[in-house]
Amino acid sequence: MLYIIATVCLSIALLTLFIAIYFYYMHRRLVRTQSTLSNTEEEMAMALNAGEVNAWCYDIENDKISTLHGEDTLLPYDGKTLEYVYSLIDSESRGDIVSSFNSIIRGNKLYGECTLTSAGVSGKKVLEVKMKRIEDNRIVGTLKNITSTIEYREKLERFRVQTLYAMKVNDISFLLYDVGEHLFTRIDNENCEEGEVLNREKFKHNVYKDDYPEYIECIKKMDQCSDENMLFEMRKRRGDKYVWYKIMVTPYHRDEKSKPLSYIIVEGNNTKWKEINNELISLRNKAEVSNRLKNAFLANMSHEIRTPLNAIVGFSNLIAEDNVDETTKNEYKDIINTSSDQLLRLINDILDLSKIEAGVFDFKYSTFDFAGFFKDLSLSLSLRAPQNVKLVCESPFKDFNLYGDKQRIAQVIINFVTNAFKFTSQGEVIMRYNYVGTWLSVEVEDTGTGISPENISRIFNRFEKLNDFAPGSGLGLSISKVLIEAMGGKIGVESVEGKGSTFKFTIPCNINFTASKAQEKSQALLDTISPKEIERLQKEHATTDKRKLVLIAEDIDNNYILAHHLLDKDYRIIRARDGIEAVSMARTYSPDVILMDMMMPHLDGLQATRQIREFDSTTPIIAVTAYVFDTDRDDAISAGCNDFVAKPLTNINLMATIDNLFDKETTND
Repeated sequence: MLYIIATVCLSIALLTLFIAIYFYYMHRRLVRTQSTLSNTEEEMAMALNAGEVNAWCYDIENDKISTLHGEDTLLPYDGKTLEYVYSLIDSESRGDIVSSFNSIIRGNKLYGECTLTSAGVSGKKVLEVKMKRIEDNRIVGTLKNITSTIEYREKLERFRVQTLYAMKVNDISFLLYDVGEHLFTRIDNENCEEGEVLNREKFKHNVYKDDYPEYIECIKKMDQCSDENMLFEMRKRRGDKYVWYKIMVTPYHRDEKSKPLSYIIVEGNNTKWKEINNELISLRNKAEVSNRLKNAFLANMSHEIRTPLNAIVGFSNLIAEDNVDETTKNEYKDIINTSSDQLLRLINDILDLSKIEAGVFDFKYSTFDFAGFFKDLSLSLSLRAPQNVKLVCESPFKDFNLYGDKQRIAQVIINFVTNAFKFTSQGEVIMRYNYVGTWLSVEVEDTGTGISPENISRIFNRFEKLNDFAPGSGLGLSISKVLIEAMGGKIGVESVEGKGSTFKFTIPCNINFTASKAQEKSQALLDTISPKEIERLQKEHATTDKRKLVLIAEDIDNNYILAHHLLDKDYRIIRARDGIEAVSMARTYSPDVILMDMMMPHLDGLQATRQIREFDSTTPIIAVTAYVFDTDRDDAISAGCNDFVAKPLTNINLMATIDNLFDKETTND
């Protein structure tokens, strides 16, 4: 019996000990669980705080919202009704939150979420709401501030749109190259998603064959997993043509050892810039050529100007010597005349070039007898023909009137003929013209050295001289080309080396085949004057002298001496040394004609002419000037001059101008 009692007591003791140990273990476990729960709660609170997330609970039965975590600064809802919370939400997003709550309260769904905009304590915010029903009468949820996230997304979208627009405007595209698969994948610019996939052969098919080396070198470096950033240009097919692209290749994805697994390829349409660059290179090359030619031209000008000047100065001094016989003097005079013409043509070419460069080249059109003009021009040019060379004039019409710029047409023909004289040592130079339809065609054919085929294309270039030892500036033919093309015509040359050349031009014009009044004038050959100083010239002839009286207004003695010698045989001469004297002597002596220099002291020629016209509207006044631009001629005519003569004066041009004015007076009388 005692044994039984002892056994029972021992069992009770062991059970009590086991229960005590169990409760101790459970207590420790509860403490650890509480500690873990506390830590988890703290971590959860930290996470919620870091993410600006509030936790809340809504009591459906009592219609009250309470805060589970966080402050109600995002939305002051603690202890408020649902309707009050609705009133804090922007009207545009209020419908979403109302719909979510109603669906859960009615039992239509357990979960709900939406985005709303609210005007909180610290300003307008965008909030994300998530909720779940956990019991029959409770809904729990979170409220997260996503304002910065939305703003960042909006900025990112704006940047994406701007970037895509810039890429589209500048024709830029992207590709990915997979090193392992050896495939190109085009990236769609619209949604940045992967698009067309190309293998290397298909990609190469679009590359221009001359650019294969650049493409192959790029593929080789990518397959070798090079870290190098590559930049090069190549042409690729686009539609039915090839377009220049600037290609930039850079490593993209890498493995754990930083070895490139893929490359991103940026292609930019570079055609426009390539064309601009090529054009700039072409312009630079042209500028360099032009600069070289201009330098050569300046060096040549020094020689071309000094050569005739040397002859003029040298032979003028020889003529003045007493021991030179008359025959030799005449030879010297011919040399001086030839050198003067050469120098004058050179100066005219330079003046024309300056007008072309300034863009002020103009034309003066009038109606004139082209047949007579062509014949007279051939007679004048025949005096310049070299020995053993004959100038032949072929005129198919006796006379007809042409409307055009007489001076410029003559300039081109003279350039053609003088150029033919330079390169023709014997034979003929033929001038001819014809009129077909509405076009005037003029040709100058020679039997000279001819032009090689490779030089034909250069013949009308500015500053070009095919023979550096031939006289001339290398401007005449280029100026002729500008003149003819400006008149709406065409200019060209046909040549066989060793046999001769034919220069020709055609211009549109109106021609009336009417008989023109023949003018037969004997023109004296060009006179030259002795350079001996004449101290004083006779100002007036005796009153018994019935010759016409010419007033020469000229301040420079040498110019007056030249004019005096040209006119002294046929006219009486008086002189005015400035514009004031010219006006006074015109009133006192009533001359038959006035030669008015445009540049004089005290009162220039234009002003003097205007003053004379105030009391004398009939006396012919001829403007004399070294300025030969058309604007200078217009200014002189506008001031009251009847005609215009350019320096240097020659017997032919001066006498012809005076005679022409007197003929007009006789006709009017």
